[in-house]
Amino acid sequence: MTRFLVVVGVFLITCGWGQTLLWQTNLNSLIVATPTAYNGNIYVATYRKEVLAFSPEGNFLFRVVGNAPFTSSPLVLSNYLYITSLDGVLYAIDAENGTILWKVALPESFSSPLASQDNLLYTGSVSNTLYAITANTGIMQWYAFLKGSVYGRPYVDEESVYVGDFGGFVSRFDRKGQLVWQTNLGGKFFASPVKWNNLIFIGSSTGNLYALTTTGTVAWRISNTKPLSASPVIYKDSIIVGGYDGYLSRLVASNGQLLWQTKLSNVIEASPVLGGDKVYVADYSGRLFCVDAETGSILWEYSLGGSVRSSPILVNGKIVIATVSGILSVIQVAEETLTAGPSLNPWLTGKEITPVTAEVVAEETPPLTNEITNEVPLVEVPQETEVVSLPDISTNVLVMTNFVTNTIVLTNRITITNAVERWQPVSQGKYVIQVGAFRNRQNSQRLIQQLRKAGWNAFEQKVKVKGKTYYRVRVGYFATIEEAYTSQRRLERYHLPTMIIRNRQ
Repeated sequence: MTRFLVVVGVFLITCGWGQTLLWQTNLNSLIVATPTAYNGNIYVATYRKEVLAFSPEGNFLFRVVGNAPFTSSPLVLSNYLYITSLDGVLYAIDAENGTILWKVALPESFSSPLASQDNLLYTGSVSNTLYAITANTGIMQWYAFLKGSVYGRPYVDEESVYVGDFGGFVSRFDRKGQLVWQTNLGGKFFASPVKWNNLIFIGSSTGNLYALTTTGTVAWRISNTKPLSASPVIYKDSIIVGGYDGYLSRLVASNGQLLWQTKLSNVIEASPVLGGDKVYVADYSGRLFCVDAETGSILWEYSLGGSVRSSPILVNGKIVIATVSGILSVIQVAEETLTAGPSLNPWLTGKEITPVTAEVVAEETPPLTNEITNEVPLVEVPQETEVVSLPDISTNVLVMTNFVTNTIVLTNRITITNAVERWQPVSQGKYVIQVGAFRNRQNSQRLIQQLRKAGWNAFEQKVKVKGKTYYRVRVGYFATIEEAYTSQRRLERYHLPTMIIRNRQ
């Protein structure tokens, strides 16, 4: 068992400003994700496949162990903690006691922190995909292809989702997953976009800081000699951002005019956090700086004992920050009313989400991603069967997958087996895997045929949702959740949008 050495007590930082180290613990693990907090409790994700929870006083609360490293920040909504791991699993965890309520294996690996709006979670994958997932069930609502991997947190408001990728593109989608625009700026985007009024700010590996309009055009650009991976923070009508050159800069948000620039001691990779008129930022030297947001003057600095790649957060007047080597520190720096930070879900609408159940997935509606909206010409069903595929899906949102291809042209000789009418599952079990939901039954039968040719027990379920008929394609049955997860991973090799569902029969 890992042992935590927690130092609790009063330690005055020698800068003379009266900051107090409240407690500190060495987690003995690589940490690159920003911590988060909820109701004063602190949650930290580690590369040792752990999510750790501490009370405000530094008492160890619980540990959740995954199957792969965690490199993205946890997100807490309505007492439920969500986090993705490098093996593509999305976890829903009780933030009070650490119970895993459910987990869903998604088709890809994730390092992008989760964002949220209403009852949806948004994240990007290292395989060039943006996902929208229902928060209370883990059901995938839609996903869309991008031009590169995503490592930054998407920015989500009431109308749109903005995301930058490693292909050098910044994209805007509506909340249903339809592409609004996509702008090629070059380089790679590691930073998360930030929005102010009608401008979106994002820094690039080329050293450029861009301000884009909501129509995708460049309003202004500031060039730097070193990469920018940190996201800016908004201060009044300006933005404050750090870069790999070690400078912290304040710019007029509307036009990019430089107001001040302060040299710290080393590379600034992570975003600063704002508390009142003070900005807190750490760099590779392992120092935490407090800077006057109005003037850029360094008010104090404190050595954290190791390099820092994640952002600090401000929780009830306390800075919470972790070094790369795993030293977690909590420092009283301001009034207890101040709370801010990139991992503290700044896009919450204040609405409570529906309580998470203990079911793997309690589905209510078919996932929109699987719905084929294209009308497919009806054809006669002959006795013999040929291999067929689905018609072209010419939308940015992936409504089907590469397994059924998206470039097949229908001909007069397309044939479909009617064996699906006769086949029934040979056994029952607790779980099934849904791989598609279609308005057109012809499409569901085609997918069933292909799955059965590949050796899967695929079958169809006809349902009505809000007066509309859907044909769900499912694979099963599985006696245990472990069997379902194993099969789900195999199905994901076809890039199918899989979801594990508890069988209600």
